[in-house]
Amino acid sequence: MSAPTPARAAPLASKAEVSDWVVALYKAEVKQGIHPVWVKHPTRVFDQALSAAIQEDVRLTSDDLGALFYDPMCTCQDPSTMKWTLIDVTPTGAATARVRMHVDNADPPENQPTLLMVKTTAGWRIHDVSTHDRPSLLDHIRAENAERRRR
Repeated sequence: MSAPTPARAAPLASKAEVSDWVVALYKAEVKQGIHPVWVKHPTRVFDQALSAAIQEDVRLTSDDLGALFYDPMCTCQDPSTMKWTLIDVTPTGAATARVRMHVDNADPPENQPTLLMVKTTAGWRIHDVSTHDRPSLLDHIRAENAERRRR
C-alpha cells in the first residue's frame, strides 16, 4: 500500500503582480501630491473594509480632523515630495501579500509603512497599513469611528 500523496498547497500570490500594482500606486501618489486618488475614490486603492472605515471617518468628522489626517502610503502630509523604495513583497496566501516600503519623508522616520494586500475582484487593494506607531490603520480608524459614534 502506497503512502497518501500530500495535498498540494494553494499557489501563492504573484510577487511581480503585487509589486507592479504597488509601484504604480506610489508613482501616482507622488504625481497627484496632496490630492491622491484614494481621497475621493478610496475603493480604487483600498479594499471594502478599509474603504468603508475611511468613508465613515470622513462622514463622522466633516469639519473636524479625522483619524486619517495623513497619507497612509507615506505616513506624511504631502506625498508629492516622497522618495520611496519597495523593500520586499512577501506572498502570504493565494490572494494576499505583505509589502514593506521605505519612505524618506515618513513622519516620524521609523514609521515605515507595511501594506497588507488582498486581491479582490477589482484587482489588488490595500487591506491594511501597519507602521511602528500604528500596527493597524484599519483598527485605528474603526476605534476612532466607534468613539465618535458614542459622542
